[in-house]
Amino acid sequence: MKEIIIGEADFSEIILNNAIYVDKTRELKSLLDSSKYYFFSRPRRFGKSLLCSTLQYLFQGRKALFEGLWIHDQHDWSKTNPVLFFSFVRVAYKESGLHDALCRTLDALATEQRLALQSQTPTEKFRELIEKMSAGGQVVVLIDEYDKPIIDYLNDTAVAAANRELLKGFYGILKDTSLMARLRLVFITGVSKFSRVSLFSDLNHLSDISMHKDYATLTGITQTELEAHFSPYIDRLAKEEELSREALLAKMKRWYNGYSWDGVHFVYNPFSLLRFFDARRFDNYWFDSATPTMLVNAIRDSRQPVEDFEQLSVDDSFFKKFDIEDIDLKVLMFQTGYLTVKSVEKFEEETIYHLAYPNEEVHKSFVRHLLESYTRKNTSSTSEMMVKIKRALYNKDVATFIFQIKAMFADISYQMLPREQEDAEKVAELWEGYFQFMIYLLLSLIGVNIQTEISKHKGRMDAAIQTDRFIYILEFKIGTAAEGMEQIVRQEYALYYQTTGKPITLIAIGFDKKNRNVKDWEIAEL
Repeated sequence: MKEIIIGEADFSEIILNNAIYVDKTRELKSLLDSSKYYFFSRPRRFGKSLLCSTLQYLFQGRKALFEGLWIHDQHDWSKTNPVLFFSFVRVAYKESGLHDALCRTLDALATEQRLALQSQTPTEKFRELIEKMSAGGQVVVLIDEYDKPIIDYLNDTAVAAANRELLKGFYGILKDTSLMARLRLVFITGVSKFSRVSLFSDLNHLSDISMHKDYATLTGITQTELEAHFSPYIDRLAKEEELSREALLAKMKRWYNGYSWDGVHFVYNPFSLLRFFDARRFDNYWFDSATPTMLVNAIRDSRQPVEDFEQLSVDDSFFKKFDIEDIDLKVLMFQTGYLTVKSVEKFEEETIYHLAYPNEEVHKSFVRHLLESYTRKNTSSTSEMMVKIKRALYNKDVATFIFQIKAMFADISYQMLPREQEDAEKVAELWEGYFQFMIYLLLSLIGVNIQTEISKHKGRMDAAIQTDRFIYILEFKIGTAAEGMEQIVRQEYALYYQTTGKPITLIAIGFDKKNRNVKDWEIAEL
């Protein structure tokens, strides 16, 4: 069977090493026949660099590399173009600043083309390089990770803004009327999608195909592609896991599929899939390769409940408002791959997009990092706590469950706590919501079925947990557990679950805001 190469973004290396390459050339052919200027955004580790590399070899006329691929017999190989492949992954701007790094990179690219540049600024060097390369034909300009010098400095707004302004002029060269006739194709990729006003104001002819239905699977691996290209690996893993092929595929789909930009076509993250086949076990791969420390800390500091990120409904304007001076965390969650389009509906004249976590890998990993950020616990401590809580719930060991909850709250930073206000009732509500949020974070991570703020006929219960064998109804009170138990009984919260046939345990937890932890608790069995 063909080899798997992880992290390789050079098309020729994959082909020459007889490794698996998922053929995307039919979509590329459609793209090349449709327009000239393109913008395409996708999260990290989604194959954008490989896509640019494929275009590079295609325009250089490397026909032999495309043997057996769809485009091999559909392309005019007699026509070639000089290719300027500019990847910001290879621009060392952190060492000497973006201006100098761009100059050095452009000089190096010119040297590769056996050219010498006389200009002094990045913008003019870029223009001069295109002009000189066009002596060999219309130039193909491929810009990969165009936004990296901005995204890397989101925690330093001044540097991010300065880099954005420099890049705005740099990219503006591509609209220069004296250059347009010299260009065959401009293809720009990145993670974020800045508004044209903030970065691409001069490129009003740039076609944004990020959410175009014709290019929904231009990167990523579809279910059909998975089963066609990786069949031997699937069979081997099914045998090792002692699962049927169908059961293994269903589990893989739950863990690694689910990314979509049109709500119709869903794909696997290529990096996670390749790592999974290589390691031969279900684990978190993509998220750990791109731990969003800044994003996690920003969500923690914003005090937004994690539930707010799990089910969103937005319109078209949501995808066009990335602003480094006023970052919308939900937009950033989408652009970086932690949220995706699960479905699309038409409402009158509006298009409504329903967003959620793509899959189990992203959901579990994101919540774990958020929990660790809140509690300041390391991964090993968090893992041990989760195992104990899960066992306690599955064995109806409420005492151990409460003990682990107390241990978690004991380590939470003081800065994460609700701020006191004059309205005593509002303060109590904030504190109860805080405790509820932290418990939800923990329980959603261990995989139990938990719902919060559930409206019933007589009121709103704080939380309900369902396992295969038991149901737990929880109420949190700033005060005594007795008050919480009285509310559960008075509001008849258990009534809804009595038809399940499962034993129901009522748990009331009283919290002390002074000690920032559990004060007492009561249970009752139904």
